[in-house]
Amino acid sequence: QGDLEIAHNGVETFDEVKKRVLGIVDHIIEKHPDQNVVLVTHMDPIKAMLSTVVDLSPTNLFELIIANASLNLFRENKRKFSISGLNVMHPTRFDQGW
Repeated sequence: QGDLEIAHNGVETFDEVKKRVLGIVDHIIEKHPDQNVVLVTHMDPIKAMLSTVVDLSPTNLFELIIANASLNLFRENKRKFSISGLNVMHPTRFDQGW
């Protein structure tokens, strides 16, 4: 029901964000096959990508903290994604009082 309320207020639902993000990722894969690509984004697109690899609901993803300026690494092989790094950063940054 929460997604329905959000949609009625003109805000993208998580499924809409995920669809948009995957469309962009597909476009990048087509334009840069077999290349490493760096994307700079905010937390929601990262969580959308995570949800394609790990079956987590938007509610569970809400509990996951993606640190500012952290590195999150995804690999793609034949349209299948895997995670090779999540919240990668210098260890001293983990003590930020989250």
